[in-house]
Parts: sequence; structure tokens; C-alpha cells
Amino acid sequence: MCGRTACACEPGVVSRACTYRSQRAGGKPRQPRWVNGKRKGDVGRAAGRARYYPSFNVAPSTNMPVLLSADHPHCQPPAAAGEAQAASAATGQRQAESESSGGDGQGVAGERVLQTMRWGLVPHWQKEGPKAGPMLNNCRFEGIDGKPSFRNALKRGQRCVVLCDGFFEWKTTGKDKQPYFMTFSSDSNSALTDKDLDVAQAEADRLDEAEGTEPTQDAPDPSRATKFGNRQPKRLLTMAGLFDIWHPPAGSELEGDGPLFSYSIVTVEASSSISWLHHRMPAMLDGDDAIRQWLDFGSVPTEKALSLIRSTSCLQWHPVTQAMNSIKYKEPDAIVKVDPRAAKPKPKPTGLTAWLKVSPSKRRADDEVKVEGEPEAKKPAEDTAAATATAGE
Repeated sequence: MCGRTACACEPGVVSRACTYRSQRAGGKPRQPRWVNGKRKGDVGRAAGRARYYPSFNVAPSTNMPVLLSADHPHCQPPAAAGEAQAASAATGQRQAESESSGGDGQGVAGERVLQTMRWGLVPHWQKEGPKAGPMLNNCRFEGIDGKPSFRNALKRGQRCVVLCDGFFEWKTTGKDKQPYFMTFSSDSNSALTDKDLDVAQAEADRLDEAEGTEPTQDAPDPSRATKFGNRQPKRLLTMAGLFDIWHPPAGSELEGDGPLFSYSIVTVEASSSISWLHHRMPAMLDGDDAIRQWLDFGSVPTEKALSLIRSTSCLQWHPVTQAMNSIKYKEPDAIVKVDPRAAKPKPKPTGLTAWLKVSPSKRRADDEVKVEGEPEAKKPAEDTAAATATAGE
């Protein structure tokens, strides 16, 4: 299962972390481009309504970056209607031929792009869109071809790679819930060197300059600089996912928002190394070759792509602050290792909770205490006269 992640990298940093060797470019290192991102001056914004904001605490229904093949029709540069239809037909034909021939998955892989999508797949056929039906945050591999929501996406080749710094799982012992942060056990992709990353960055900057846009590795938003900075993750987690595209009905109030791109994370039975923590885990794509085959729907048939999905022991983990038990906690220490054996300070009750925790006798005593600065109430005249007579006696 995967219900909470962290993805706290600026868009330019995500691009650099996803550097790959492009077979179409003769094996040269390349950075994936953001779909409809820089050209519209809106980094990380995809075709449609989604925009990506880095966060240390990501829940379903949030917009997050995913990696996908640039061969999908909506990822192509603007073209005439006839050209767009031809591109779509060619892509579908290539996939059909691959399926019928059994495809060896060794063809020339397509380029990759980054796109922002909403976590929680909304099927394209769902009338009410995101407002109706259950949230399809995760997709169980065992039933991936049984549910129409996932079966249709799989048939269309709508495979993607979900990106994040890591994901959270909880160990419950009695009333105590201890969160753990899960990341790849290997810190780097051995297939790429620092020089490769620099070469890919230089090419990305050259393309941006040629298009008259800002560099991909742009400065972070000043309002978030102290929290995210230009942090460079050792390695992003890459999880198998499926996506779909929902179009609002014509004439509806959502029509002006454009298409909604959404995804679901494929999950499998947990490996023996982490089954003590949870019985499910995301399907990890460990290594560039696995990523390439999962994304390349044009030459890698569905059956072969599904053979990549299995339980793997490629993760490491550490306990993190119990403040992560709240979906609202988004501070940088959310992913920092802590000692769970250390004394846990009890949160101080506030408001009505604090009042209810006070004993009734103490509440009555507090009610009788004179408020500082409040004028003393005047006593009735008869009480004052009686008091004077008593004093005289």
C-alpha cells in the first residue's frame, strides 16, 4: 500500500534527477522535458489543470510529477489536427503490432517527458469525474486486468512512472503509531556519472535558449527557498503507475478547466524484508532498463511490461517524527531519521480539550477567582449596615 509520499524537489531538480540515456540520441544523456511547461511560463504545469508544488507530506488528490513516454499524442508539440490524428494512429498501430508479434522490447525506446498529474486515477468514462466514485490511489497488481478502470488504461498503453523522494508507512503497536520513511537502498544510479548529468543539463539549457525560454535548472521560488532550496536528492523513487485522461462534459462548469490527468500506483505483496511493516508495497522499477520497458508502450507489449512488476528488496527505511501522523505536517524534518525510543513529549491540550481535562472541583475554583482588573461588585446596603454594626460591637 502507498498512501503518503514526499516529493520536495523543484521542477528543474526533478528533471535532472530523471536524466537517462536516450537511445534515439545514440545513448547520450538527456533530461526529460516538462509537458507544456516552460513554453507557457508555468513550470511543472501540464496540459490541463494540474500544477506541481514540492511537499514533504503528499496525500492522494495532490498534483505530483510522473514520467511517461513522449510518444503519447498529448505529449507531442502543437500540430495541425490532421498531423495530431496521424501521430495518434501511428502510435496505436505500433502498439498493436507489438502486441500481436509478441515484441521483444529491444526496439528503439522513445524520449521521456515529465508531466504533473493528480494522484487518484479518474477513469475517462466516469461521468461525474473526480467528484464521483472511490479514490483509486492504488492499483493491486493481482487484479490489474479485472477492473475496467485499470484494464482500459493498460490496453491504451497509459503506463507511467510515479516519482517521489520516498513514501511513508506506519507500524502500529497498541495505540502507538510510528511512521517510517522508505527510500531506495542504493543512493545513486550507477549507469550515470556526474559528468553525464552535466552534459544532459547543458543540452537542456541549450534547448531552452533555442526556444527562447528560461533555463530548466531555474532558481526556486523565493517564498519556498528556505524550505526546499535547490536540494538535490541522491535518487528519486520510481514506482510503476497507470494514468488516464478525463475530459469534462461539454457545457459543464468544469469544461473550462481542460482535461484532468490522474494516476494510480501499482502495488504488490510486500517483500520479506518489509512485510513486518506492511503487507503491501508499491511496485518498484529499480534501474533505467525497467523504467524504459515500462514506459515504452509502443514496442514493449503489455504482457512483457507486466513481467517487470514483482516484489523486490531494494528499499531501506528509518523512523521519522510522529508529527507525520498528521496530514497537515509539512516541515523538512518530516523525512529526517529520529530515535523512536526517545521520550515522546505529550502534546499540550488546548481549547475545549484542555478544559475537559481539568477536574470539576478545579474548574469551580477557577470560576470563583476574581479576574484581575475587574472592579469589585458593590454590596447591598443592608449588608454594609450590618457589617458596620457588628464592627461597633
